[in-house]
Amino acid sequence: MQGKPNPPLAVFCLKCGSKYPSDYANRLHRMVRRNLVARHSFHCLTEDPRGLDRDIIAVPLPGPDLGGCWNKLWLFSSDLAEPGTTILYLDLDVVLVDSIEELVTCSPDADFLGQPDWNRPLFPQFNSSVMRLRVRSHPEVLDRFMDECATGRLRRREEWDGTTRSREKVVYWRGWRRFGGDQEWISAHLRPRSSIRSRAFPRGWILSYKRHGRFEAPAGAKVVVFHGSPKPHEVENAYVREHWQ
Repeated sequence: MQGKPNPPLAVFCLKCGSKYPSDYANRLHRMVRRNLVARHSFHCLTEDPRGLDRDIIAVPLPGPDLGGCWNKLWLFSSDLAEPGTTILYLDLDVVLVDSIEELVTCSPDADFLGQPDWNRPLFPQFNSSVMRLRVRSHPEVLDRFMDECATGRLRRREEWDGTTRSREKVVYWRGWRRFGGDQEWISAHLRPRSSIRSRAFPRGWILSYKRHGRFEAPAGAKVVVFHGSPKPHEVENAYVREHWQ
């Protein structure tokens, strides 16, 4: 008897606004191609597909531009891909330093996996640089956001972004509560929130450049995340130059 076929696998990234050029998406595509054997398609969620390699599938935003990283919430749209599809999301500014095959195969029954933020050990939330989710598994993450925007409970504001040196950083306020980015919203609205650690990729697979990889590739890592500054093009580390191409 043949085993059950594997669900379709779609790798997604997000390029919106002026923060990252298309070269970042193209480099990420090449890194995925080198480090992921499983059959997959590669998609870029973007409002501007110019400059993308021809093998990258450009996907228009399914709705209004939510502002920078907030457009990651569209990953939770029930209509983004066929039911049963597994989405592996990678930020544009990650560097793949080893095979990411196990990011796809580990915890096969999990409907969501993410990386707990390294800076919040006591009050855990996800860092949304790397996520794996099953299409239609958590539509409430997007649906509640859109509902609260429509009713005025969430209000959009722009703040200073140190990377682009402009007022491009989008935040949302609910009363006196500030949501500084998509990962705060995702962490707060995945149910139950207490399950953040149980929904994590194995420890050590996804690490921070600033905390773990300033001088050499961290042992055992598959992905190095460049959250904040610097970005991969701004550093001279030999391992970054080797892999970020």
